[in-house]
Amino acid sequence: AALRFHLDRGCLISTRRQPCSATDQLRAEINNGRRFDSPAKLMIHLLDSQVTKLNETTTQVRGLLDAIEDQVLAGRTRGQQAPLGGIRRLAVRLRHHFVPEHRLLQQLCRRAPAWFSDIDHASLQEATEEFRELVEDVIETQERAKLLQDELAARTAEQTNNNLYILSFFTAL
Repeated sequence: AALRFHLDRGCLISTRRQPCSATDQLRAEINNGRRFDSPAKLMIHLLDSQVTKLNETTTQVRGLLDAIEDQVLAGRTRGQQAPLGGIRRLAVRLRHHFVPEHRLLQQLCRRAPAWFSDIDHASLQEATEEFRELVEDVIETQERAKLLQDELAARTAEQTNNNLYILSFFTAL
């Protein structure tokens, strides 16, 4: 589920049905004495935390996808469908979660509240740009996983056709 929040000059209120690791981390920092000058700085810190978590996740997923791709290119296709399907589902979930959030950030950048300082606005734009790059990485990962699944399906179909040809040849004898 997406992170929903209310932001005004005096507070930042976020809601979510399931806990979000970035907000939990932020809550722990605040409980340990971390202070923010404004709700805008608090929100930007939250966005930076989300960018960090998303970057870690996409890096890990891309590593798994690279390993599967190496196996497929080496001709070892057996057992690759399940992990590839998991990667693809995760990429879809990440895209579904973060694309709307990125759109919201773009709107906030275009119509930043008057009480945002110039530094806050610049930080928000920077966080939004980093978010955009990561969303593009997630989309690219999803496309790579889809293409790799298509390649696996084509190779499986080719093996099946070869086996059927051999079987039909022996049946004819």
